[in-house]
Amino acid sequence: MDWIFYKYSDFEGAKCILTKGTLKFDKPSAFNDPFDCLPANSKVTFDNPELANKLRNQYGREPTLSETMANANNFSRPEYHKINAEDLRVLCLTKNPDNLLMWSHYAGQHKGCCFEFDLRYDFEKSGLNSGDNWVPMAVCYKADRPQLSPFAKGRMKDAILTKSIEWKYEKEWRILRLNNVDSPDNNTVEYPKQFLKCVIIGCNMSPEHKKIIIAAVNKINHDFGVGVKVTQATISEQCYSLNMKDIDLAAHS
Repeated sequence: MDWIFYKYSDFEGAKCILTKGTLKFDKPSAFNDPFDCLPANSKVTFDNPELANKLRNQYGREPTLSETMANANNFSRPEYHKINAEDLRVLCLTKNPDNLLMWSHYAGQHKGCCFEFDLRYDFEKSGLNSGDNWVPMAVCYKADRPQLSPFAKGRMKDAILTKSIEWKYEKEWRILRLNNVDSPDNNTVEYPKQFLKCVIIGCNMSPEHKKIIIAAVNKINHDFGVGVKVTQATISEQCYSLNMKDIDLAAHS
């Protein structure tokens, strides 16, 4: 497996990644795709045997017809599975560091950065808790939404990792975690600095912001003894593409 992954960010987000040393795990409802983590729900009829068993366990008795019909309607709601994803937090990564659309959508119209991470780093040296997860899983792209019964177990992950084929250009991978119940609005996680290999500066970043990014990378390299590179993206003179050139960090130290 190739463990090199990329993360796009606008300038403010890039500053947090570098100066605070954290990555943000977002909840699905914050994503720009309204279908994200929302599989199609299977309709439940009042005579469904799985529904009957669930209600018997819930009530400790045979449910009434009105209770059965009310629950059948509840489990049949199109947005039913959205509730199940509320406790999920997702870090979105990609295999594509030079996609023009992603630079525009996720890196502040090319005014932000794209971070290169190598997740092969030895976890035992990272100082992370054993419960931390840095294993990415590939998103698959399909023409049809996955359909999921409200009584299905163990298939929600498939829905979380499935998106419309129109997003295929993103080549997305995801790292999944549960919501931080102690701090539900601050699901930021410190990453080992050895993960970070390169910071690509957008072709439209201002000189002032560029100085801030370079200074932050120099500080990381000094404080943690790592060798993070900085690369400048520029517009190709001939094609609809970006050229990349390494920046001499010693000249800015």
